[in-house]
Amino acid sequence: MGSGGAARIELLRATLRHAAQNTSHYKRAFAGLSLDVESLDDLRRFPLLDRDTLAANGTDLLVDQVAPEYVGVTSGTTFGDTSKQPLLHYQVESEHRAWVSLHDSMAEHCRNDRPLMLRVTDPDRGVEIAGGFPGCFSVPMENLYHFELILTLLRREWSFAGFDQKIVSLSGPLDALQLLTLLCIEHHVDPSEFAVKLISSSGWQLTSRWRRLLECYWHAQVQDVYGISEAPGMFATRCADCEYYHFSPLSLIEVLHLDRNEPVGVGIGRVVVTCLLPLSYAQPLIRYDTQDVVSIAHECCDSRLSFQYLGRRSKMVFLEGIGGFTPILSPLTVTEVLDSVPAVAVSENAKARRFGLQNGFGWPRYTLRHERDRNGAKIVLGVELRWSSRQYPDAARELRDSLLKSLVNASPALAAALAHGAARLDVELLEPGVLA
Repeated sequence: MGSGGAARIELLRATLRHAAQNTSHYKRAFAGLSLDVESLDDLRRFPLLDRDTLAANGTDLLVDQVAPEYVGVTSGTTFGDTSKQPLLHYQVESEHRAWVSLHDSMAEHCRNDRPLMLRVTDPDRGVEIAGGFPGCFSVPMENLYHFELILTLLRREWSFAGFDQKIVSLSGPLDALQLLTLLCIEHHVDPSEFAVKLISSSGWQLTSRWRRLLECYWHAQVQDVYGISEAPGMFATRCADCEYYHFSPLSLIEVLHLDRNEPVGVGIGRVVVTCLLPLSYAQPLIRYDTQDVVSIAHECCDSRLSFQYLGRRSKMVFLEGIGGFTPILSPLTVTEVLDSVPAVAVSENAKARRFGLQNGFGWPRYTLRHERDRNGAKIVLGVELRWSSRQYPDAARELRDSLLKSLVNASPALAAALAHGAARLDVELLEPGVLA
């Protein structure tokens, strides 16, 4: 279980007892089960919790007689990526104090002054209690007044005892950081006025194009965070040594096979998380099946689990064979490819229009279908263009060929499936406005 294994097992025992004694759902789900666990293997005798159950019966997971003080909303990624309603997750002040305590304990290891931070908040996600740390300015980004306020905070020199004089860390949902960066560029704001050294992005896919843009403008290291909004303590960041993601030790992670509930050592699997006390007091989540698909690689130098995030299972294209299900194409791969193509239309970010950006931004407009006909599996990618392919047929032909080549190069599993005749791939270029 990694570092601090014994302490985490004790936290797991306390979490199981807390859930079984104080929530309606787990009183039923754990009836007749021994709560005495000695290892992560023992946890596997407990039932899984799926998203539909959490959505329909989330209040049954609330601790009895405790009124929540914070209500969070699942991120825009989930809301925009599925037809289901976003999940709500409930938290109380004691969880906030636990986050602050953890932050303080980590800050004690800073060799120099503690970093001043600015977190751009997003009201769409509810109240983010994890943003309220000493030395962290939490500021919304909803109008031009907020933009000017953020610039003022970033430019100013502060004199808080034990902290840096200027803000050195900037974090928030990716779309808020994109908006802030583009506003700075269009308003000719000189980034040398700032002292930002780290950009931490969450909530949306950080493509290589946007990583480069953020790095070039802010002259800072850019870190992308993977996590599940409704699961406190579950998040992962990329390792500077191995370049894979590592999970935080603040929750317990299992990676199970796609088609059965057995653990995966290396290769493709789905993430199951158990959130631990004291971060999951109000709404315990035990063995929550996220349906997020990852690929486990080798262990890093400190024996932590190393993985790549592949995407939400319901949105991926799989081939079924003797060895089970093999993912061959993910929306993450498609978005990575299309995001670098100026000809592809985008669903413009609503806040970009509100701020009057000269050049808006957003996510590529496309559809991804997986069909079967008499000739086998067929993948059809429909891509909306900014211009009419009927007006520019030669350019459209070149673009289609380029997209096919880029997709194959970006997904070795897809390339192998096409080479062996196990699947076919077609790109359809759609007229402007078709997917609006």
